[in-house]
Amino acid sequence: VQRYKFNMCSRQAGEGVGALVAQLRGLSEHCNYGTTLEVMLHDRLVRGINEPMLDFDRALNIARGMELAAKNTMEVCARPRKGRQGAKASREVTKSCFRCGKHGHAPDKCRIKNKECFNCLKSGHIHRVGKKVASNGNPGRSSQAQPKVHHMLTEESDYQLFNLRSGESSPPLFMDLMLNSVNVKMEIDTGASVSVIGEDMFQGERSLNIKPTKSILRTFTGEQIPVMGTVDVKVEYARSRVYPYWWSKVTDQRFLDGTDYREFLWIGHKPMSEHASMEALIGKYPTLTEDSLGTLKGVKGHFQVDPEAKPRFFKPRSIPYMLHEKVNAELERLQKEGIIEPVEFADWAAPIVPVLTADRKTVRICGDFKTTVNRIAKVNSYPLPRIEDLYAKLSGGKKFTKLDLKNVYLQIELEEDSKKFVTINTQRGLFQYNHLSFGMSSAPAIFQWVVDNLLQGIPYICTYLDDIIVLGREQNLNQVLERLSKVGMWLNMDKCTFMEAEVTYLGYHINAEGLQPVAEKACAIARAPEPTNVHELGSYLGLLNYYRRFIPNLSTRLAPLYKLLNKNVHFTWGPVQAQAFQLSKGLLQSYEVLIHYDPNKELILSCEASS
Repeated sequence: VQRYKFNMCSRQAGEGVGALVAQLRGLSEHCNYGTTLEVMLHDRLVRGINEPMLDFDRALNIARGMELAAKNTMEVCARPRKGRQGAKASREVTKSCFRCGKHGHAPDKCRIKNKECFNCLKSGHIHRVGKKVASNGNPGRSSQAQPKVHHMLTEESDYQLFNLRSGESSPPLFMDLMLNSVNVKMEIDTGASVSVIGEDMFQGERSLNIKPTKSILRTFTGEQIPVMGTVDVKVEYARSRVYPYWWSKVTDQRFLDGTDYREFLWIGHKPMSEHASMEALIGKYPTLTEDSLGTLKGVKGHFQVDPEAKPRFFKPRSIPYMLHEKVNAELERLQKEGIIEPVEFADWAAPIVPVLTADRKTVRICGDFKTTVNRIAKVNSYPLPRIEDLYAKLSGGKKFTKLDLKNVYLQIELEEDSKKFVTINTQRGLFQYNHLSFGMSSAPAIFQWVVDNLLQGIPYICTYLDDIIVLGREQNLNQVLERLSKVGMWLNMDKCTFMEAEVTYLGYHINAEGLQPVAEKACAIARAPEPTNVHELGSYLGLLNYYRRFIPNLSTRLAPLYKLLNKNVHFTWGPVQAQAFQLSKGLLQSYEVLIHYDPNKELILSCEASS
């Protein structure tokens, strides 16, 4: 009986191909076709299509294409024919539309004429065209921050949630998002047309405005999913914005991020060939990914200390009990790797400062050498690159690779006569460093000199201490990896990204269009409380000053705040300061993309006259 229903199933008038396939799959569940299921689906779907070399996937794509072509033809034929408007109208449609970037129509006839761009939140163009407009400047932009709300679900539609799983399939891919300040693990499902959250996600929160919808959600087999409506929630990931989610009555705690949010959340995909190419390239240099810690070949660090300088010796400092085991474990690791060695006596000794790493599972031991050798040693004067100079090199990049060097300072061995100056005093006794370490004043300059000389001559790269960024040319990346491997450097693969359209580098999101502040730091500024003393104000302005490139006339606009930093000014917080403080938050929230410097483009210098 079930097979009879399956064989008699046919496409009804006005029924889409997707609905027919869903109905066929639903009926086939009880037919026990087994491995012949695809053949049966093929036979039912390709009736009337004359192509012998046709599998199910190709048949489905062709049928959908035919359906779309027929629909478009009917729309074109149904349009009223207008009289001749002259050669001007004919010439207009040969140009690309400034709203959507496509050809074949005039801008005033564009279908997205009244649509809103999710990037700049203005009407009349879409994201990929809007970014070009932003890079050319937009003098009409208001300085006042606009609410970052993007509405997508406005029409009655029929959406499908495929979410396929099988016993031999790859494990699901998840990502952590903040939805209305609640940490949620969302499953990335490229088969789902829309993003869905369960009913109990924000149960009891009255402030949510659930909007009713006539649209329908269906599973892969055609079953309808009960929907309460759509709701706007604040999504925090690479960027913070407000997006609509479907609120479903399904309460299995499996929340789906569909294809409607992939671009907004900066989620992309790479072809398998690109993954394979990167794996093959990295596989050529296996020493780069080793877990052990070795010594950089051909390089040694050195401190210049006045031989008449008086030695400085400090007792060990007490450390929190919660860090005792972590400190002991790190000391044992460093000793095992040959980075430090125990000594019985020392003329120079500095206390240690243990710093928790980002995962909070281990500590980084820093010697407080500002109390000892840093006071009398000559500091290496090799300059660190300016942020502006680094970003000027990124112009023209489409794909970016970010390399993170592992245990950077610890890979450089010290010369024998410099080791005695860098002894640390711990609860377990004295240890002398054999390698460069954190806390030594010349360590950054020494390491920057090493990396710059090592990678000298390779185009399209930026180096800043242990962070290297390579523009998307595989040949350049191959040269970088080859040189790093030759000298024995290691990569922290957990922090490396390869051939991405966007990377985070030195506090900025970088892509082909330019720079944007990292959302986390921008949020930290937006949430900062009003300062109560000059030290808190200085910290806040220091953080804000890091993104001064995005805020024109920063010092002029925030003059009431900067005046409080003067030593001869008493700290008094009044309405003027409070207004400037709130203004500073709005200025950063309304930032635009800062494009890469291009020497081939016209440069305009704008100056203000001074008295």
